[in-house]
Amino acid sequence: MEILNLPLSQKFGIKISSNPEYLLEFNYSPFVKNHINTFHGGALYIFAETSSGFFLNENFQNLFDNIHPMLRSSKIKFSKPCQGHIYSKAKFFGNLKRKKSFLELQQNNKSLFITDITLYNESKNIICRGDFEWLVNV
Repeated sequence: MEILNLPLSQKFGIKISSNPEYLLEFNYSPFVKNHINTFHGGALYIFAETSSGFFLNENFQNLFDNIHPMLRSSKIKFSKPCQGHIYSKAKFFGNLKRKKSFLELQQNNKSLFITDITLYNESKNIICRGDFEWLVNV
C-alpha cells in the first residue's frame, strides 16, 4: 500500500521531501493550526506516524511481497512550536535489535520493530521526536 496515497496523507499534504536530507515533508496551513497559530500537536503526531509507516514500507518492500504492519505503541515528545515546512528523518531503534527483528521475522513470520522519528523545522531545529513500535506480520 502506498502510504502517501491514503486520504489522510493527501488531506494533510504529506509528501516525499524535496530535500534529500529528509524523508518526508509537511507544510503548515490553517487546517493544522492550534490556538497559538502553530502546528497542532495532533498534526505533528500524524506526520511522525506517517513518516514511520513510510519508512517501514521503504525498508520492507524488497524483502517480502505482503507485509502487514500494525502500530502497537508510540511515544512522542514535543520540543518547540513551529510554523512553515517541517521535515522528517527516520531510523530503526538500535542496530542489534533491528538485526534480531529481521531474523525473527524471517523465522516466525512476525516481529516487533521500533522506528525513531525526528521532525525538524526549516532551520534544522528539532521540534519533536517519537518512537513507534510496530508488529510486522508476513
